[in-house]
Order: sequence, then C-alpha cells, then structure tokens
Amino acid sequence: MPARVVDGRWTFDHDELDARLATDRASLLLLCLTTGLGWRIPQPPLAVLAFMGLEWHVDAPLAVGDTIHSRSKTAVKRAMREGGVIIEERAVINQRGETVQHGKFTFLVARRPAPPAPQGDSA
Repeated sequence: MPARVVDGRWTFDHDELDARLATDRASLLLLCLTTGLGWRIPQPPLAVLAFMGLEWHVDAPLAVGDTIHSRSKTAVKRAMREGGVIIEERAVINQRGETVQHGKFTFLVARRPAPPAPQGDSA
C-alpha cells in the first residue's frame, strides 16, 4: 500500500504530492520572473519603501518550452505626504496570448524628486 501524506485539507499519495509540489514550484518561479520583468521598464524605477501585499492567481499551467511575457499597469495611485501607495496589476501571457497567471502587487513608495527647474539662457 502506498504511503499517504496529510497536509491539513487533503490526503495525497506521494506521487500526487510530488506533482502538486512541482506545479507550485513552477508557479512560484513564474511569479519571480514576472516580478523581474516588471522592473524592466523605460521609466526610472520606483523607490519601494515597503512591500505591502500580493494577490496572485494561477489561471493555466505553464508547459516546458512556453514563451512568456509580462504586462503591467498601475491600477491605483494613492498619494501620501512623503510618498504613496501604488497597486500594480500584472499578467503573465504565453505565446498563444493566454493569461497563465495574474495578480496585484501593493507597494509603499517614496515620492519622486521634482525635476530640476529649467535654467534660463545666460548668453
């Protein structure tokens, strides 16, 4: 008889648990990749003071050989005295245009310094 493992909600055979852990590891890897891809934008990076939250959903499995890209947009900007709260929505899309994972990141960010005032011609 195969050994059983109990994780608090379900009982699994070791083979089922190994498959579940492999899927969880792949999902976490994709979350890490999209986090890195999200910071490769042409704008100056945000000065993140605190990571406040994460809401992440796995919509479809990722297969070996899939090509992915990440889409990101700022959903909410809430100003505060010394900075603000930013909620960023991200999606991971495969080569067929299917969203395989999506979610929201919440950050506490520092205020960006004001751009320098233009200097008048001193000719």
